[in-house]
Amino acid sequence: MNQDEPSRPVPVPLVPPSNVATMMAERKALGGLLEQAFAPVLTTPLPDRIAALLRALDHKA
Repeated sequence: MNQDEPSRPVPVPLVPPSNVATMMAERKALGGLLEQAFAPVLTTPLPDRIAALLRALDHKA
């Protein structure tokens, strides 16, 4: 690219409207999976989580 040439914006591909509903459904499903995966971490009291982490680290050593 030439220094004198003005920088051009990079074109961003647009999502066809037919894919928006699919993307929203996938995002919602992924959010549900993440919630399920992290629920034990978020609902366990912090001292219990720390103790479990220390036990896991001790077990690996």
